[in-house]
Amino acid sequence: MYLNIVIGRVTDKCDNNPIVGASVVIKNKPITTITDFEGNYSISPVNTGDVIVVSAFGYYTKEIPVTVTFNGCPQNTPCTRILYVELECIKA
Repeated sequence: MYLNIVIGRVTDKCDNNPIVGASVVIKNKPITTITDFEGNYSISPVNTGDVIVVSAFGYYTKEIPVTVTFNGCPQNTPCTRILYVELECIKA
């Protein structure tokens, strides 16, 4: 069985730098990961209708509904979608 995968990058909306160690979670599911040193992440399994929650210290949390479909992928292959996220700084 192959799983739907979302890959992407989390960056700072102000300066476009990668955010290291941001939490990437599928809401209401025990599925979580963190971004690497370049802000990249990969999370699975993901389904249409799930909500991906991205958070990091010093930034507003962002919830992104998964609206892409995972249909149309060749049988017996993983289905991958790309989701880039920009987080907005919390101004003191």
